[in-house]
Amino acid sequence: MTPRLSEANGSCSFQLTKRASGAKRQRLSRFPRLACCGRSVEIDQASRPAKIKADAATRPADLKTKILSLDELARRSQQIREAAGRLVLTNGCFDLLHVGHVRYLEEARALGDCLAVAVNGDNSVRTLKGPGRPINPAADRAEVLAALACVDFVTIFHSVRATDVIAAVRPAVYVKGGDYTVETLNFEEQSALQNVGARVEILPLIPGKSTSGILERMQNL
Repeated sequence: MTPRLSEANGSCSFQLTKRASGAKRQRLSRFPRLACCGRSVEIDQASRPAKIKADAATRPADLKTKILSLDELARRSQQIREAAGRLVLTNGCFDLLHVGHVRYLEEARALGDCLAVAVNGDNSVRTLKGPGRPINPAADRAEVLAALACVDFVTIFHSVRATDVIAAVRPAVYVKGGDYTVETLNFEEQSALQNVGARVEILPLIPGKSTSGILERMQNL
């Protein structure tokens, strides 16, 4: 597989080219192509778990390639690295998606070539946010995020910390909101980020834009 830089109309894009012939070309033709950050990569979906295949069949076609298991996201990330791309990773609950989330994700996407969002599962949201949360189940939150143009991939993880996601995905850039600093990141997450060589970026929050604030206003109606 050879990365090739092509230029058209003043813009640059990477393409992965495969030198294959005969039966191998026929096998490759069965695989959908990953279109992300200007790159085109052959993806074999034969190993997708049966439950994920069944769930994906009920989603709109353009979301099927966005919501991935962690193993699938790790494979996509490796393909992006091999094409000299930069994957940006962020994570969070994203319970009631609001304009603060959208602007944050757009800024995160601008820091690299592709943006992957790891969404906390329902049990971990309850641990982090308390009883009554999440408002929306993980599958719904993932689908709403996948509908955003700035988001390339979404995965659901079930631990409180994103340590395993960081280790598997090996992002070039890891992004958190302004309620964190590099020093206040969880120690295990810091270690995982150092191990994979990820750059950490802290993006400022938008004042007055939060899920907690929305819920408080709704309760006071």
